[in-house]
Amino acid sequence: MTFWQRLRLVDLPLSVPVILGGVRGATVMNIGAMAVAAIIDVRWPGCAGDCCRHAAATTACTERNAKLMIQLDQLSIVFTQKDGSQVKAVDGIELTVAEGEICVFHRPSGCGKTIS
Repeated sequence: MTFWQRLRLVDLPLSVPVILGGVRGATVMNIGAMAVAAIIDVRWPGCAGDCCRHAAATTACTERNAKLMIQLDQLSIVFTQKDGSQVKAVDGIELTVAEGEICVFHRPSGCGKTIS
């Protein structure tokens, strides 16, 4: 088998999932960073704006101008399985996030973070 045949038939098919996994990971990280930046209205260096709109705002500054951005009150999500039984994925979540705050769900895998 020549070098090019081995590359085409063996090496590339084995490496494609790894390459695409890296691209996917980088894309997810960039989208997440941009989403957080948009939510907290990050101003880039050299941008004029009040202190409370920066990601590094102090607690006192945030409290002074806090606006309710996200509020969950008794959030429950129920899925119906193929057999007709119902499963609660999330039950009774209460959460309040003010403008300029960052919220992170840190729990074990499979506990309903993404669905919330």
